[in-house]
Amino acid sequence: MTYGIVKQTINTDIMVINRLRLLAIIVLSLLAIKLFSQDKRDYITPLGKNLYHKVVTDANGMVLPLSDISPVSSGKDGLTVVFSLRTNLSSFSKPLKLLSFMYDNESNTFVEVFYHNGTLSFRRRVNLLLPILSYDYELFDPLIDIKSGESTTVISLFFTSYFFWIETGGPNITVHDKRHSAVFFGIDIPTYTFMNKFLQRDIKAKLKFGDPNPPVVFTMPSEVDIYEFNYKDLKNELQTNFCDNN
Repeated sequence: MTYGIVKQTINTDIMVINRLRLLAIIVLSLLAIKLFSQDKRDYITPLGKNLYHKVVTDANGMVLPLSDISPVSSGKDGLTVVFSLRTNLSSFSKPLKLLSFMYDNESNTFVEVFYHNGTLSFRRRVNLLLPILSYDYELFDPLIDIKSGESTTVISLFFTSYFFWIETGGPNITVHDKRHSAVFFGIDIPTYTFMNKFLQRDIKAKLKFGDPNPPVVFTMPSEVDIYEFNYKDLKNELQTNFCDNN
């Protein structure tokens, strides 16, 4: 009898958890609809304090240990990486890797960001053990205009342990023509927290730029920058200046 009660309680708990998960998905979906049913093309997301700046001819293949950036200020729980992509977007359709988040070496890559068909996609690893289990998430929001001939796009990725905010646009800072999207997971995986390693500038926490086996000739020119921010401040900024008057 006791076993039956425990079993029934466990089943009830599982049902409650599943309902809560479903509710969370619905809430996030509604929030995404509210945020991005209409992009605000003239909105430029403020960047915080700069922690790293490097002028590059081509960042493809560059590995940036987070130990190279300046110390993160107290109370900041997010980082922004800004880089450029230059290629002929109309000449290929396969995914092009832009950025890898890794710990120590490439076998411990836990998030990868790709350009694909006018938008970005994410490959997220969800375990630490072998065999590696990962999922691909392709955004529906159009983030990059596909033009004939070569063009340059500046990509800003704001990331925390549980959230990405994406802004893309051309290299001309006087032209306010941006695209935006959000991803409701960050660089942490369900079984491990990587974000703290990045914020603490762990020498093993690294960003790798580019694709070792690209489907097209491309470069990542100009500059690579890292900025800091606070998620709550960013959320309030987006709510006030991106959502409410959009």
